[in-house]
Amino acid sequence: QNQRTRNAISGHTGGLAGESRVFSQVLKRHRAIEVSDLDELTEFLACCQISRWPTGNNIGLITGSGGQAELILDLASAAGLSVPPLSKSDRDKAERVIGPLPGDGNPLDAWGDGNFNVNMPHGLGVLAGASDIDAVVMVSDTNDNSPMAPSQYTSYLADIAGATTKPCYLMSTRPGLFRKEFADSLRESGVAVIGGTRQGLGAIDRLARWSRPRPMARPAPDKTGRLAAMIEHANGKRQSINEVDTKTLLRAANLPVIGERTAENMDEVRQAAIELGYPVVLKVASDDIPHKSGLGLVATDLADEVALSAAFERMSETLSNMPQPVAETVFVVQRMVENGLELFVGVNRDPDFGLVLAFGVGGILVEVFDEVALRPLPLRKGDAEAMIEETWARILLDAVRGAPARDKEALWRCLYALA
Repeated sequence: QNQRTRNAISGHTGGLAGESRVFSQVLKRHRAIEVSDLDELTEFLACCQISRWPTGNNIGLITGSGGQAELILDLASAAGLSVPPLSKSDRDKAERVIGPLPGDGNPLDAWGDGNFNVNMPHGLGVLAGASDIDAVVMVSDTNDNSPMAPSQYTSYLADIAGATTKPCYLMSTRPGLFRKEFADSLRESGVAVIGGTRQGLGAIDRLARWSRPRPMARPAPDKTGRLAAMIEHANGKRQSINEVDTKTLLRAANLPVIGERTAENMDEVRQAAIELGYPVVLKVASDDIPHKSGLGLVATDLADEVALSAAFERMSETLSNMPQPVAETVFVVQRMVENGLELFVGVNRDPDFGLVLAFGVGGILVEVFDEVALRPLPLRKGDAEAMIEETWARILLDAVRGAPARDKEALWRCLYALA
């Protein structure tokens, strides 16, 4: 939402004018269905006009135009809709009658030799019988002056609807464009008339996702007495919690944290580096300095004692020249970790909807991709896994260009533990 929209909403309802992405996730949590415009709303309601609703979101389409099939596939892919290729056995079955199919068979171009009286019902039968297709869609341009005139072939769709348990649809390539007499007669046969590739197919997708069983709630996590006491001690008494104490909290919540040592002086810093092994990272931790790197209070990849000592001296001088007094400070020596994948996960308190977990690609890439997956807390079963798949992290976590795949299960555990 832009600021003008937020102002208008606040003036009109005084209510739900918060972060729109959070609101979307709250709607999903309560199984409400969200649309972005009136076209999408209209087509969704059209999908609901028949009693047979999809149980999965794999859509099978049939058309008589190769160009139309390519355009539909392009638009569906861009909208994240599932139009899976025909299996080899189903493609072979279609080609035995229709002839060679372009592309991967879905959308199924039934042009063939132009004999639609044979090709169309056969292609519809293939889609209706395909085990990995959940909904059958016949595509029409609603033009009665062509060989594929709707008045000539909608009866084939009605026949298929009577022979399958799958929902069937007649779809115009343009939203809101249909002939009422077709819609009325087809509805009696259990066929809904929809329009627009993005809007119409998106409506099928929304309805299919709504029809899935609601994920089960996860059991409340066990809080150790130590963790509960630390949280209670921190609440309301500290505006910011330094890195060392934060990691103590995370560790108590069963999150893995990097090996580190705290130190008060150079001798302790030196001993910590020896224990951890070079190269190391040196930082300053303080409740009053939540952002350390901008002040030069973080030094990475320190290869030996000479580099470590120089970093210690620089940071000590910076601390002594701070314009404002700061809370207790401590030096932190950490093991240097390289060649890892940086990811971002955090919890924010939305002013309208409470605690929200955010996940995305971390480091400098968080600004490049500008995307995070969000879920209101508490998480339900499967939420962490779904959040990963919604972001570019899913690609980076898989085996890419010879690099091994990352440990997704470990990441799921981290998200659930933090939540």
